[in-house]
Amino acid sequence: MKKNSLTRACLLALSLMMGSGAAYAKTPPDQLIIGMNMNNLLTLDPAAMTGNEVVGIVVNLYDSLVELDPNTLTNVKPALAKSWDISPDGKTLTFHLRDNVTFHSGNPLTAEDVVWSMRRLLHLNLAQASVWKSYGFSKKNIDQQIKALDDYTVQLTLPKANDPQLVIYSLGALGNLGVLDRKTVLGHEVNNDWGNRWLTTNEAGSGPFMLETWQAKDVLRMQRNPHYWREEPKMNRVVLRHFQESQTLRLMVEKGDLDIASNMAVADINALRKDPQLT
Repeated sequence: MKKNSLTRACLLALSLMMGSGAAYAKTPPDQLIIGMNMNNLLTLDPAAMTGNEVVGIVVNLYDSLVELDPNTLTNVKPALAKSWDISPDGKTLTFHLRDNVTFHSGNPLTAEDVVWSMRRLLHLNLAQASVWKSYGFSKKNIDQQIKALDDYTVQLTLPKANDPQLVIYSLGALGNLGVLDRKTVLGHEVNNDWGNRWLTTNEAGSGPFMLETWQAKDVLRMQRNPHYWREEPKMNRVVLRHFQESQTLRLMVEKGDLDIASNMAVADINALRKDPQLT
């Protein structure tokens, strides 16, 4: 595969995953094979995720209201929200959603899904609720602070004085407000857990990739979403394989069995620099 083509494919397939070595060899041209240590990959629930390993997966299973420009991270770009307004007093943010987005289940994505996803985040009060609590949101007030004005309009009212631009930036930077398919998740709710147990090993998103299988500390496979609302993902499948040793990752890259090796040791990266077929 040409270097430019693989670079584009890698960026599109795993936008937040840091790759330390990429090979152009034996792997199928429509599949991205990534080697990484998956010991810290504990859940796929956007509300509970911790660590960069899972973020790189979640942002490809779910879409957010806005996203950061990968070339200029200070720029916020439209995503599920095609536009947004800030009230003159800076307290109210109004997001205008696209009307052509469907979840992997086939259910249409509406403002109610956005509102429910935000409420779920604060009611569960897991790892990814912390930044929103710093803005003054809590499980006591979130039901009043966010509402659907119609099927494709979401209104978010800030509970205390904050820079509204910073709040919007946080929506794009964190990846934690991936919008969930409310109907699908509620169908798997157990003992009022907001679907947390089911979402540990499953997904209910609208992102460019769909979860195919996940075997803990072994392999995770995602396949292309053929009905994605943006351009079709370049890769048909992304495969993450579990390797604990950096030297094993280096060997797999050298053999061409991996396209990307994540978090390799410096010594192994330096050794690979001598190979003109690697970047």
